[in-house]
Amino acid sequence: MKQIVVIKDSKTLLHIDQEYMSIKKPSCSDNVIAYRHIKRIYINKLIDISINECLKLAKYFDVYFINNNGYILAKMQLDEEI
Repeated sequence: MKQIVVIKDSKTLLHIDQEYMSIKKPSCSDNVIAYRHIKRIYINKLIDISINECLKLAKYFDVYFINNNGYILAKMQLDEEI
C-alpha cells in the first residue's frame, strides 16, 4: 500500500537519492522511504529543495507544495511527450 507523505515543518531536511529519500526532522531521527512506497508528497514551500530535486521526485509520484496551514499552492508534474 502506497503512502501519502506530508512534510509541514519548514526545518525538515530532505536528502534525495536514486531510489529513496531521507527525511530528517530536528527533533526526530532519520526516516528513509523508498519511492515505490509513496503515492504523493506534500512539501512545505519553505523547505530548501531545488527544482532539480523536485523534478526527480515528480518522475515517481505527484509533488505538491503547501503553505504552513496545509493549503495546496502548486503541483509539479512532468509533461509526457507523445
